Amino acid sequence: SVSKPVGSSNFQVYDSVRGIYLTSLSVEFSQGDSVAAATMKALEGNFRASGSGDSIYFSRILGVAEKSAGPLSGWNYYVNGQKPSISAGAYHLKEGDVILWKFLEDGVN
Repeated sequence: SVSKPVGSSNFQVYDSVRGIYLTSLSVEFSQGDSVAAATMKALEGNFRASGSGDSIYFSRILGVAEKSAGPLSGWNYYVNGQKPSISAGAYHLKEGDVILWKFLEDGVN
């Protein structure tokens, strides 16, 4: 399954439309950092996001933009294989967490 970490990486970006990992790396984050903060650190500017804090929204990651694979396509994040019901800015990490961003043809439903 795509939620399995690759080696010791704790941050992955997976394009499920094309079926490829765009990146898989090990990111150092502090206990309590948000998924958004860890994502911005990992991607080093290679993303587009709007809003901030609890209402941040990632519309483009590593060159893949929302709606590029249909009107509902977009990015969702998972922590340890589970999809949280809160934004990436509101989810606070704990030690050992694994972040997976997944580009989905239907990222809405």
